[in-house]
Amino acid sequence: MTTKMSTAIAVFVTATFFVFSVEAYLSQPTGVKYLEYLGKKARRAEQTIDVNPEDVTASVGDEVMFRCHISNREGRVVWGKDGSDMLTVDRLILKHKNRISLVGEDGQYDLIIKDVQSSDAGVYNCYASKGANSPSVKSTDAVLEVV
Repeated sequence: MTTKMSTAIAVFVTATFFVFSVEAYLSQPTGVKYLEYLGKKARRAEQTIDVNPEDVTASVGDEVMFRCHISNREGRVVWGKDGSDMLTVDRLILKHKNRISLVGEDGQYDLIIKDVQSSDAGVYNCYASKGANSPSVKSTDAVLEVV
């Protein structure tokens, strides 16, 4: 192969690669469109509480359940009582381990209290802490009245 032919082939290959590279580059979103593309790609729906707990009236010794279903969960899920007493974090039970449990999967964090005591009376809430793309969310208040 002659030097002129090798040079011609090298120029052809380089030019062809350049054309394909430019076409690929130009087909990508640019400028504002590129920023919109990145935003759409990274954006997820915010976490929300779809099923809130409801008020319950129970007798001592009963079993009660408070429901909490969270969509697009990003943060930690916490069950609390009276605004300050943390009972659970995610699936970890912090208090009354022999009487409190969590059931459900795929966004369900239903709190079960067995053998209800008069000291269990109060206001219960389910929280999902702030995530990468979502603010924290809190369920509606659910009152447990023990009679």
